[in-house]
Amino acid sequence: MSTNFLDLPEPRSLQETGIGGDQIEQVLVKTLYSGEATGLEIADKMCLPFPILEPLIERLRNERLIEVKGSGGSGASSYRYALTDS
Repeated sequence: MSTNFLDLPEPRSLQETGIGGDQIEQVLVKTLYSGEATGLEIADKMCLPFPILEPLIERLRNERLIEVKGSGGSGASSYRYALTDS
C-alpha cells in the first residue's frame, strides 16, 4: 500500500521534514530567483510552514544572501524578501 504525501501530517520542525537545513536553504534561494516574495509566499511555494523557514531566512539575511525589500503587514511572514547582489 502506497502512502499519499498529502495524507502525511505537516512537519512541525526542521528535523521532521527529513531534509537537511542546507538543502532547504538552497531551495529557498532558488525560490527567490523568480523575484520578491513574502515569507508566507515562500512557505507556500516550498510546502513548509513559515516557522520552520524563519530561522533559515534569518541566517540567509545575516549572510547577506537575501534582504527585506518591504512589508505587507506585521511580522516576518509578511516581509517581502529578495536575493541580494551577492
